[in-house]
Amino acid sequence: MTAHPTGDAVVLAAAGELDLLSAPVLGDEVATALAGAPALLVIDLSEVTFLASIGIT
Repeated sequence: MTAHPTGDAVVLAAAGELDLLSAPVLGDEVATALAGAPALLVIDLSEVTFLASIGIT
C-alpha cells in the first residue's frame, strides 16, 4: 500500500492480494488520508491480483 499526495488529492495504491489480513491496512490508510481532509481520495486497485469480499466492505 502506498499513498501519493498530489495537490488537493491523495492516491492510495494497493497491490497484490486484498484479503482478511490486508484489508485492515487499507482501512487504516483510508482513515489516515481522510484525516487530512483531501478534496479527492482515489483508491487505485489496478495492481490488486485478488480481492476477497472483506476487501469491499
